Amino acid sequence: MFRKLAVTTLALMTVTGIAAAQGMGGGMGWGQGMGWGMGNPNAPFMQRFKAVDENGDGFVSKQEMLTNAENVFLAMDADGSGEITMDEYMTVRMNPDGGKNPMMQQRKADRFPAMDTDKNGQVSKAEFVNHAAASFPAADATGDGKLDPMEFRGHAH
Repeated sequence: MFRKLAVTTLALMTVTGIAAAQGMGGGMGWGQGMGWGMGNPNAPFMQRFKAVDENGDGFVSKQEMLTNAENVFLAMDADGSGEITMDEYMTVRMNPDGGKNPMMQQRKADRFPAMDTDKNGQVSKAEFVNHAAASFPAADATGDGKLDPMEFRGHAH
């Protein structure tokens, strides 16, 4: 009985220790306790964060986010018409997985109608940038006017 109790206790301690290490930063990715990739500076998400963080201060300001939105819009506007269609919007893959994740692609498609405020089936540069501006306060969980990596990651960009 004692031996069985000791083995069970040891097993529980091992599992608890692993879970604690994962939650407290015992390794890369999930082990950082902040979700996949948060502790890995080379994760695709962090590379994207660094690209948007133009001044390299470790935060994304609203202006940096808006500048990025303008650049993304220009990349999407394949025909240079000043408006993007749903096809143009879905063709450009800005996310780290290169558009291979069907769930993420569906979330992206679901954002298009909200950006098309005049409901003409296309999104203008102003509509695109205004959508980014309107989403900034929701992403800025701390209300400090800048996004840290965790806030940026949670933002639907």
